[in-house]
Amino acid sequence: MKKNFLFAGVFGLLIMTLSCAGGREMAIETPPPFEVAVAYSQPWAAGTQLGGRGTILTILLAQPEPGIELVMVYFNERWQDLTTTLGQPERYKAAYTETEIYTTAIEVPNMEQFSLSPSQAMVYYLKNKRPNLALVSDIELRPLLAYPSNNPND
Repeated sequence: MKKNFLFAGVFGLLIMTLSCAGGREMAIETPPPFEVAVAYSQPWAAGTQLGGRGTILTILLAQPEPGIELVMVYFNERWQDLTTTLGQPERYKAAYTETEIYTTAIEVPNMEQFSLSPSQAMVYYLKNKRPNLALVSDIELRPLLAYPSNNPND
C-alpha cells in the first residue's frame, strides 16, 4: 500500500511538472545576440480575385551570428516560419497570406503576455539550440506590391 501511495505521488508530481512546463513564459533577451540592419513588411495582392493577398516580412541581419538560428516570427498577431535564401544567410523572410492558418510542431510561447505595436515583431530563435525571444522594432511598412496574376509565393 505504501509503495502504491509513493508511486501515485511521484507520478502525480511528474504529470504536474510536465503540464506546467508546457505553459511556461519565455523572457525576451535584451539586447538580442544579433543585430538587425533592416526590417520591413510589404503587403502584396494578386491581380486575380482568387490569387489572394498577404504580407512578406523581411529581417536583414547585419551579419550572421554563429550558433544563432532565427526560426519563427510573431507579426500581426500570427506566427510564421522564417526562411533564408541560398547565398544570403543574413536575410530572413516570413510569408503571410490572408487564408493560411499556421500550425507548428514546436511549442511557441503564449503571446498574450506581450503587447506589440504594428511596427514590432517577436522573433523566436535558437541560441546554441536553446529557445529565446527577441523583439524587433521599427519595422518599416513598404507600399503595396500589386502582381498582375496569381499568388507570387506558389
